Amino acid sequence: MAYMKNIKIEKNFSIQEGSFVYTDFFENTSEKVALVFQTSEKGLLPEKAMTLLVQVFKEYFYQYDYEIKERLRKTAIEMHWRLAAFFKRENQKFEISTVILIIKNDIVYAIQLGRLVIISFSDKFEYIGLDINKIYEENFQLPILGIKEDEIHIKTYSEKIIKDTNIVVLPAKLSNEFDKNISTKSDFEKQISQLIESEQRPIVKIDISENSGRLPHRKRFRITTKGSAIVLVIVIIIASFYVFFGKKWGQGTLSSGKEFLNEKKRLIIDYSALLPKIPQPKFEEDWELTTPSNITLNPTFDSDNIYLICDNTLNCIRKNRYKVKWSKSFQNPISSINLLRNEKILLIDELGFQYLIEKAKGHILWKREYPILIHKKEIQTPEMITIDYIRDGRLEKNYYITVAGNIISIISGEDGKLIAQKEFQHKIDFISEYDYVEKCFYLSFGKRILKINLVLA
Repeated sequence: MAYMKNIKIEKNFSIQEGSFVYTDFFENTSEKVALVFQTSEKGLLPEKAMTLLVQVFKEYFYQYDYEIKERLRKTAIEMHWRLAAFFKRENQKFEISTVILIIKNDIVYAIQLGRLVIISFSDKFEYIGLDINKIYEENFQLPILGIKEDEIHIKTYSEKIIKDTNIVVLPAKLSNEFDKNISTKSDFEKQISQLIESEQRPIVKIDISENSGRLPHRKRFRITTKGSAIVLVIVIIIASFYVFFGKKWGQGTLSSGKEFLNEKKRLIIDYSALLPKIPQPKFEEDWELTTPSNITLNPTFDSDNIYLICDNTLNCIRKNRYKVKWSKSFQNPISSINLLRNEKILLIDELGFQYLIEKAKGHILWKREYPILIHKKEIQTPEMITIDYIRDGRLEKNYYITVAGNIISIISGEDGKLIAQKEFQHKIDFISEYDYVEKCFYLSFGKRILKINLVLA
């Protein structure tokens, strides 16, 4: 006997009134995703903020190979820092209550930040996640994305779905209107329907039911005597026809087809002009940071940090906070930096001494004073940086980047045409490799580091 889960979702929100719901409930996805947002603010700014949060989720949640709870937690932390940076740029802050809900392998995973709650009903009324009574306590520190520029405490909840279950995400104040003593699913659904009819928002209702039954039986294809005879007669007729007319008939048909295509080529080209225009990449400035001294090597990065070399000092900058996380100075100028696995960094100074650094706080794990020969190279930017369209799924083809003086250019890898350029006031000293996670480059001008995004126009 084969059993299949049936999942239905109902969404009720209004972005004009400060609520938004993003879902990924496609049949071919193993992880069903629902993001629910609510804010008391209205207008373009909260719409931009909620759009940013969805974008960050899609960039980070799907790229990690961690266990799902850790992926969920890391993604929420990144959403927090990116929203905090957004608020700082806009010089305005407001609460955005957030629920991130994932359904996978009969388990519901959830992160709950703000004044939204998750309730469920299978055979009784229950809360998933944060205790509703704590939300309105005076001394309770309610975690909310982006409000404070400090680390945020994020807890991931999980609950196994044992049988048919209804899950609902809604504002905390609405859940207080529920009769917690209801005993049937029909009563629970009736209360939800009343809230939806009264246009209370946001409300997301997910029905998970278990359909039992055998998979449809396909009739096996069988070759009968009658069918075999018909096929044999058709083959004999075709073979006789070919022998009678000779090979020239087939060649003539192919030749006629070729001439027909050549004649219609102009018409095909004319129709191609009506196809939608493929978006082209261009540069867009993001944030800027000033370091205490001149940057002397190309910026490097990993998924969490940017690493800047300023003569004999290594600076670690958090991507999502755009602030110096830690700095470490060495006796001699640094000539090479290599990012290793297991959260380590290998540095080599101009005398060839080697240092192993841990990424978390910049501690030196060991120093090797047996110098290796490092050829000194002139201070210059790379002649060319390639962008792989497979790794950046937004792109339709390969591109490469060139830097000359104060101008950075995008060139098509297909035909060598100039796609876009950006000119700066000062000469570009260094440029990083392409950051496929952030979709950007990091440029340096003396003491300044600039993040420049690759966007589609």
